[in-house]
Amino acid sequence: MNYFNYEKELIVSIISAGTTPKAIDVLESITTEMFSNEHCAYLYDKIQDMYRSGEPIDQTELIGSLPSDDMHMVIEFFKQSSGSASNVRGYAKRVRQGHLIRKAQKTMLHAIQELETCNNESRIGDVANYLEQTIKSLVIETDEKKPRSFEQIA
Repeated sequence: MNYFNYEKELIVSIISAGTTPKAIDVLESITTEMFSNEHCAYLYDKIQDMYRSGEPIDQTELIGSLPSDDMHMVIEFFKQSSGSASNVRGYAKRVRQGHLIRKAQKTMLHAIQELETCNNESRIGDVANYLEQTIKSLVIETDEKKPRSFEQIA
């Protein structure tokens, strides 16, 4: 699933929400590295800077904090967006879910590489232990549940 739209909508909804309790909750729980799109991550980082500095969080302030070459991103995001302040937590959840899925995929790909390169029978036990720990450490979040590790689910 492509999470770009959720990331873009989160940016717009935070700007629309300003410093409401919902937006502040999101700003304190979502990190820049949770974004897959570099432009969204860049803008979110700028919003985080505004929040940490105590500056107002709105479209005008964000555009004013950007180099002139980057201003068009914010304008385009708002033109293409249906995001609203009331959905800020929902978009944040989708961004977090996308981050957790990408992280799980990366972890599992590494585990598969370990299996593929295990050409020594004496390492089979080590690889099996590694796979077990890898699966237990994966974290997922569904629409009904907060982030939990597979170990907590099993």
